[in-house]
Amino acid sequence: MHHQARPTGISFVNSSNLQVCDNLRILRYQVFKVSRREEKKR
Repeated sequence: MHHQARPTGISFVNSSNLQVCDNLRILRYQVFKVSRREEKKR
C-alpha cells in the first residue's frame, strides 16, 4: 500500500519511533549493567 500523496509524514513517524525504541533499549541495557555490577559488590 504505497500512497504517493504524503510519504514524508509516515516515514518521519516511523524513523522517530525507531529512535525511541533504540533509546529505550540502550537505557534498559545500561541500567541492567549497573544493577548487575551492584549485585557483584554484595
